[in-house]
Amino acid sequence: MTLRNVVNKKTRGVSSPQLCRLLLCLALMAVFMLSGAGAQVVRADNYMAVIIDSYNNDSTGYQVIMEDDAGQNWFSQFSVEKIKAALIPLSYYGDVALHVVTGIEDGMQANHASELFAADFPPEYDESIADYAEYTGLIIMVEQDTGKIWMTTYGSEISGILDNAALSTLFDSASESETVGNDYERYLIFIAQGAFQILNEQDTVNGEQIRQAAWQAAVKVYDISDVIAELTGDIMGYEDDGLPEYETGVISYTNEQNGYTAIIEDDASLLSETERQTLLEEMKGITEYGNVAFKTIARNNMGSTGSYASQYYYDKFASNSGTVFLIDMDERNIYIFSNGAIYKTITKSYADTITDNIYTYASKAEYYTCASKAFEQITALLAGQHIRQPMKYASNTLLGIVLALLINYFLVRAFSAAKKPSGSEVMEGIFVKQDMLNFDAQYERETRQYSPQSSGSGGGGALW
Repeated sequence: MTLRNVVNKKTRGVSSPQLCRLLLCLALMAVFMLSGAGAQVVRADNYMAVIIDSYNNDSTGYQVIMEDDAGQNWFSQFSVEKIKAALIPLSYYGDVALHVVTGIEDGMQANHASELFAADFPPEYDESIADYAEYTGLIIMVEQDTGKIWMTTYGSEISGILDNAALSTLFDSASESETVGNDYERYLIFIAQGAFQILNEQDTVNGEQIRQAAWQAAVKVYDISDVIAELTGDIMGYEDDGLPEYETGVISYTNEQNGYTAIIEDDASLLSETERQTLLEEMKGITEYGNVAFKTIARNNMGSTGSYASQYYYDKFASNSGTVFLIDMDERNIYIFSNGAIYKTITKSYADTITDNIYTYASKAEYYTCASKAFEQITALLAGQHIRQPMKYASNTLLGIVLALLINYFLVRAFSAAKKPSGSEVMEGIFVKQDMLNFDAQYERETRQYSPQSSGSGGGGALW
């Protein structure tokens, strides 16, 4: 599930027309090509593993990996994004793995955890010590069949802070919390944030800076502030509200010649201040045709991304000409909504094409590039230029192939079928053969007939 969730560019469950056409083509081709293929990831140690989600911390180089080794789709009952957001702060201190397992022999949990962690994060060879570098990080292991949760730490620094006593206290607190109860999702968030708080409090050098950076990184994936507040209110070491303050980027520009505006409201804090200023400059050209806005949200209470985008548009621009590009981090969608004169150019079809072209940037958390490419293509279309439409071309090509196959199939069937003969042709084609063998002739009688000789004459002609 990596940020592939953003692939649903429009509202969840509704695909773009180009994608529908592509899927239609693939379905039709299945009529001619019946083949099955299964995809699964098999670990080197023969454990079945399906990577549910992952995260690369560019600041530290550490990773977060979430895997389901039990094969029972355990994660489907929870919000993967919430759990991932809770694990991300730990990646500022080491690699983090979350595994759902089953069938582990009692007493072998620690060994199994070590094997999984080593497979997830193979140690690098350190030439300075002529040996492999020390593991640094932790693994949380959920036993699906027993319901038990284990945490194992690696590396002298982390293990020295999150020792057995600290982990025992942390797990006891989670078990005794009334707000956690029997909710696995809340339990995982509690112990992940609690472990981060313990590590962060011991970081007397960079603790404050890391805490702020960790929160910024987590909120870009999912704003779990409400969950944290409900669980403890101060689990990450913040003030009474449980949250550090962070700037919500709101900047704007007004075209003095026509009054159209360009607005950036980065509520989800996906862009840096420099990126916002650069993006605003790129959006100014669109104000020659109408209003334009870039909006990001961490929480969506409207039910769908499309509903939020349209409501936001009318709140900002009423029925005037304009376009909005929305990144919805709650629904994991991107959406373009246009109205007025701009809609005559940036139609729903072109909005789908643009989101088809840029969703991969959002999937890789390259939000500035995603927005920049969106407005670049909008500007090009408004200026009468063309944009690439690979999904359209691909679906048209596949559709052409399928139609050609269909036509060829029916032509071959029509001309290769034997013509049914008529009744007369059947009779004419009958061959009869009779053989007479050992026949016997017998004499019965003889008769005589008198025929007098004619005395007249005449003439005539042939009748044929």
